[in-house]
Amino acid sequence: MSVVAHTFKGLVDGLLLKRYKRFLCDVQLADGSVVTCHMANPGSMLGMCVKNAPVKLSHYPAASFPQRKLRYGVEAIRIRDAWVGLNTAMPNKVVGEMLHSRMIKPAELGLDESPIQIDAEVPVIEDGETPSPSQGKARARSRLDFKVSGTRNGAAHCVWIEVKMVTMSSGWHGIETETECCNEPKRTPARLPAVAPAECGVPSRGLFPDATTTRGLKHLGCLSLLANRLPKSSTSILLFFTARGDVTSVGPSLHCDPAYAERLKQCCQLANFRILPLSFEFSFSSSAPPGIRYQGKLPFVHPKPSPPSATEPGEKRKGGDAGILAKLSKRARLKKP
Repeated sequence: MSVVAHTFKGLVDGLLLKRYKRFLCDVQLADGSVVTCHMANPGSMLGMCVKNAPVKLSHYPAASFPQRKLRYGVEAIRIRDAWVGLNTAMPNKVVGEMLHSRMIKPAELGLDESPIQIDAEVPVIEDGETPSPSQGKARARSRLDFKVSGTRNGAAHCVWIEVKMVTMSSGWHGIETETECCNEPKRTPARLPAVAPAECGVPSRGLFPDATTTRGLKHLGCLSLLANRLPKSSTSILLFFTARGDVTSVGPSLHCDPAYAERLKQCCQLANFRILPLSFEFSFSSSAPPGIRYQGKLPFVHPKPSPPSATEPGEKRKGGDAGILAKLSKRARLKKP
């Protein structure tokens, strides 16, 4: 199955020269000029910062987008034989369109085939409700990407969805060591070990995250609390938007964030917590309009644990994983009558 989920318009071709300051990159256009582009991807981009790799850019003319400082934004990059989506704002847009068009059917979310209500960017407090206007944002501990309200077996039921974009594949170590990396600063030994981690031995697997993710851990805590406190009236779903068509399964990266992998495994023990990995191909062939094609579901695989390295890659997590979970648990206890 392959269905067009999104169509691009007016894309510009270029070659990636350098990625720096996380959100910036220099790209050479077809006429030889070099432009600075917005790279809407805060991750490490392991295996994707290949110098002179072809990229697709969105163009934002000053007349139509006077507020933008940068006239170009990177949408995708070609790594070996596959196009990989890089714009982290795109998954929510595409998933929202798929929910409204019922390309993602209510039954796939565990809901009846009846009218549904879709809310985006929903602030959440411990009991799974949105803060009232009088409470304001102060009580909102987090925001989840979607809340889909409907029925299950005739009874009211809501589905909380958090979307995560998968761009890294298990071939990242080979790409980093066999090609010229244009990321600045250069990879550290902790980020790029001399020996490939075990996760790189599994062919064609999408991996998440590609760096330590405190924000992702917070979202897992929020989803698990909702699953615990509202077991009969809600379901929590972690939706992996796999932005490359060359992977056949998805799993967590023990190399980049072992704490996230362990927390995700714990969440999967909950009866009403689900992982939904979806496959998308970024297609730019000359025979069809450029777009994103939905290819169906992928299996999710928990890897076998391996000893963590002395220094884990990624950003430093303030307070540590235990501190975040302790804080979430304390709030949940205070909320209980």
